[in-house]
Amino acid sequence: MTETAPTPPPPPRRYLIATAVTAYPKAPAHLEWDRPGLADARRRVIDLFTTHLGYEHVSDLGLNPTEAQLLTELRNFSKSPDRRPDDLLAVYIAGHGEVLDDGEHVLLTSDTDPDDIDDALPTLTLARKILRGTRVRRLLLMLDTCFSGQGGNELLSAMARLKGRWNGDEEAGLAVLTSAQPGELAETGAFPELLGEAVRSLATAGYTPDTLALDAVVSAMKNDPKRPGHQTIGLEIIS
Repeated sequence: MTETAPTPPPPPRRYLIATAVTAYPKAPAHLEWDRPGLADARRRVIDLFTTHLGYEHVSDLGLNPTEAQLLTELRNFSKSPDRRPDDLLAVYIAGHGEVLDDGEHVLLTSDTDPDDIDDALPTLTLARKILRGTRVRRLLLMLDTCFSGQGGNELLSAMARLKGRWNGDEEAGLAVLTSAQPGELAETGAFPELLGEAVRSLATAGYTPDTLALDAVVSAMKNDPKRPGHQTIGLEIIS
């Protein structure tokens, strides 16, 4: 009798949620908060992930989400019963970031009140919304904001605490990719351009989406002569 070969498990699914804040209706013109160029930055990231990396863009956020819209979208997707632990989720958020007097990094969503920055969205909240009580175990969170390295540090700390509750889940892999170090400003559009060139150059060298290592991508971004001198790409991984 011929034995039937076992059915191989389905490959991991790849999802992207990408958004950018280009306009701040509550901010007076003299603050110069608006960043229309981030619309193209978001478009580049979506094109890169869907065309070259095999991801499906699933977000309805579009541009200029409020704090509630951003957190609700992230939570609803992550909490969906359709999620599998082997799903790959990439999240790209571009906009303004600030560091408060106590050192906490916050994201400025479209409804942020410039007279009350202390009430802006704490960046580390993203980890809780995506990971706490959900099946998401494999996450790449990309922050394209000023001082994003500070937010990345806070996110890694929150992620490490959450991962500690997963009882050594071998499927888990969490990473934060930031466009600038804690004390650095981020130039509009620089991050997606560097990321795109790094991915395409590695693909030309024979790498595939399944073999692309984040550290190799970041190394290529850092060594790109087009990288603004005042801006250092950061990567932290919890495996």
